[in-house]
Amino acid sequence: MKPIIDGVWEIPDFLSPEECMVIILKAEMLGFKPAQKRSSGRYNQEVRLEETTILGTLAMRLINYLSDDGACQLQLADLGDLLECYRYDEEEYIAPHSDAHKKLKSGFLSNLTLIAYLNDDIQGGETYFSESKMPIVPKLGKAVIFKQALRHEGAKVLRGTKYIIRTDLACAGL
Repeated sequence: MKPIIDGVWEIPDFLSPEECMVIILKAEMLGFKPAQKRSSGRYNQEVRLEETTILGTLAMRLINYLSDDGACQLQLADLGDLLECYRYDEEEYIAPHSDAHKKLKSGFLSNLTLIAYLNDDIQGGETYFSESKMPIVPKLGKAVIFKQALRHEGAKVLRGTKYIIRTDLACAGL
């Protein structure tokens, strides 16, 4: 895991291109709906995936990345029980916001968000954190983990369609 700014980490190639394609196809088959919180500045579409196999794979990878990184003090305590898959068509974006903490099945309260980019054949759609003006550019398979209290936004997609997944994490060591 590579720190980007305080409270934000990046994992390149967290998902394989094949895994990204499978997730996109499953999400498209289920059908995207307009975001539930459009009035809060969420101009995108979403679908929830209850994919225990994918979630189990993500959990094992996270544990491996966290344990392999001697500088990282985080320990995964729990992972959300569903994946939110977001699709952003041209001109869609998410306004600056902070993520809410969620009570996970284990009883732990989430404190981190994980997003992973499922494609990168787009223009725009960068992720920005209020603490930094440095864009995080969508890259196929890249994961970004961040503290839920950090304000962030998804910039407008200028060309193409952007896909990401999102889930909540509870980690000790923050």
